[in-house]
Amino acid sequence: MKKLLVLTLTVLLSLTWCLTAFADAFVTSPSSKGAPELVKAENESEDCEAMLQIKSYAERNSLPDDVRAMFEYAYNTIKNTVDLTTLNAKLAQIASEKGYAAADLAVSDFFDISSTDCESHDNHGHFDITLKADALKNFVCLLHYYDGEWRLIEDAKVIENGTHLEFTEDEFSPFAIVVYTGEPVVEPPSGLTVGQGILLAVGIIVGVGGLFSLAWFVILPAIKKRKQNA
Repeated sequence: MKKLLVLTLTVLLSLTWCLTAFADAFVTSPSSKGAPELVKAENESEDCEAMLQIKSYAERNSLPDDVRAMFEYAYNTIKNTVDLTTLNAKLAQIASEKGYAAADLAVSDFFDISSTDCESHDNHGHFDITLKADALKNFVCLLHYYDGEWRLIEDAKVIENGTHLEFTEDEFSPFAIVVYTGEPVVEPPSGLTVGQGILLAVGIIVGVGGLFSLAWFVILPAIKKRKQNA
């Protein structure tokens, strides 16, 4: 009986650890969420008739074996990390500049993009892509898993009042939208780093405190004394 109880508790503890790691990496389960909606995919090449298709992680079994395997591998690189900033140096830089704690970064959308009807030539050029996704309000960056590493899509930006994501790409494989899930960060004045902003705030607080002390211990007693002598 005791052995069964210990085994049960061990399993529950293991599941708790898995859920904790999962919650840190993703906003919601990629296995239960649909892919972003493809709004536009304009190809720069007039000779290429390629079409793009987007698949959610829940739809991975409909992909060719090699594509599915890479999709699952990319998923595991996210799931098994406790700090998304370790996946990409530029993401780490963005988080540092904006004052985002690594624990407050998560993947809101995880999906695969592939092209079809693109077999008659070697290069189809780049695509100007627009996606519609639900969780773009606190967008941080778009990552692309390609050639064995997570790369940051430099020109990815949120448009249409925070409902659409626009970017340019010519290679396709898994993508991950990273968002900030923490409390709003107060931006320092323009031209200051986060550290300088903190020092400025501390200086203001100290200065205000000094003025209050001056008023309380020097100015007010002097006023009272003058009234008494009047």
